[in-house]
Amino acid sequence: MSSWEFSWTDVCPSGLRPWVKDYNDLAPCFQEICLQLPILVLFAVFSSYYYGSHFRLVFRSETQRKAIRVRVAASIGLGLIPVMKIFYILRMHGKIYPIDVLLSCVQFVAWSVHVGFLVSSLKRGSLSQRGPLGIIVLWTSLLALASIWVHTNIHSEYWVWYVADLVVFGCYGVTLIAPGNAHFIRVQRTVDEERQALLTHTYTRFFEDIDESVLGPIQDDANFFSRLLFYWVKPLISKGVAGKLRKSDDLFDLPECLNMNRVVEKLQKQLTASASLFKALHKSFGWEFYLIGLLRLLADLSGFAGPILLGGLLRSENFPNVTEPATDPNCDSCQATDFRPYYYALGLLAATLISCFAGVHFNWKMTLVSTKMRMSLVTAIYRKSLSAKGLQSARPEILNLMSTDTDRIVNSCVS
Repeated sequence: MSSWEFSWTDVCPSGLRPWVKDYNDLAPCFQEICLQLPILVLFAVFSSYYYGSHFRLVFRSETQRKAIRVRVAASIGLGLIPVMKIFYILRMHGKIYPIDVLLSCVQFVAWSVHVGFLVSSLKRGSLSQRGPLGIIVLWTSLLALASIWVHTNIHSEYWVWYVADLVVFGCYGVTLIAPGNAHFIRVQRTVDEERQALLTHTYTRFFEDIDESVLGPIQDDANFFSRLLFYWVKPLISKGVAGKLRKSDDLFDLPECLNMNRVVEKLQKQLTASASLFKALHKSFGWEFYLIGLLRLLADLSGFAGPILLGGLLRSENFPNVTEPATDPNCDSCQATDFRPYYYALGLLAATLISCFAGVHFNWKMTLVSTKMRMSLVTAIYRKSLSAKGLQSARPEILNLMSTDTDRIVNSCVS
């Protein structure tokens, strides 16, 4: 092999070029290697994870059971169609590229693992028959890639296989519409099981989380990734799906950062030392505002970088020569791949993700700080009204100061 590009053309005919200018479409090999394979691997990993995490017994309605059974049949079809296509190509032509074999094997394994996840969902899992959000997002990505693949290969001699694959995807998607209903099943332990659990040192799981009533301050115990992805909100969402959010006590407890005594005393201490409200607010919450402002700055810079990277990607694709001639003088037909479109695309993806995460966390942190300021100001005004003399007749003005004027002060600081 004389160059890196030549080795990739042995694996796949179009190499790693992202775009085919003759057809104005994504290159087939780029779709298979850079798009379909990573999504399928993630789909298999998520399916296996949630398959192993199912422990709650669920009684599902007939609508949900039928929807899951149809989804199982569709998943079996999506796993078998690529394998049957490979045998058909080998029988008709006798030649096939390694990337097609690899992709078919990965598809078969991924959908087989997903079938196991769906079968376990018949009696265990969450109340929703649609499955976890991560699997739904990955399935939607696979559906979009299947549609693009049909558009790319609609004029090939194997178009029937790709259309059949897309039709089965549609059958899978129809089952996601049916809502149905379900409820958790409480496991009743026998007397022998209870006596055995008391006499031995084996751990017997309590199922108090099935009828959970108190969520607690779960944000304080969340790890870094849970805070980054807001995964700690999942128990609240699951409780809402179960229809158990009926009063304020069903929500999370306030986190430690919103502790009433600590937040109020911080501002009260600064007001005692300084008569200026602005200085007191600055000393109490200034550093939090400045650090949160860095998130806003990062989100804005990433937002500005997005159009610049997109313009560079479009300019690199508008040139007639996507590939550059190789520097080896002894190789006349070799061409080196121009990786600039890949760099622009990866940079655009990174800028979008950074802008998204920074913007969301800025809004969340700003909400926390605004709540702290509002709590402190209202409490300070209330204390002052109780201790000051001659304010008995100024009750309407005090209420207005505690509501409208406090909101104006907080909003002016945020803006």
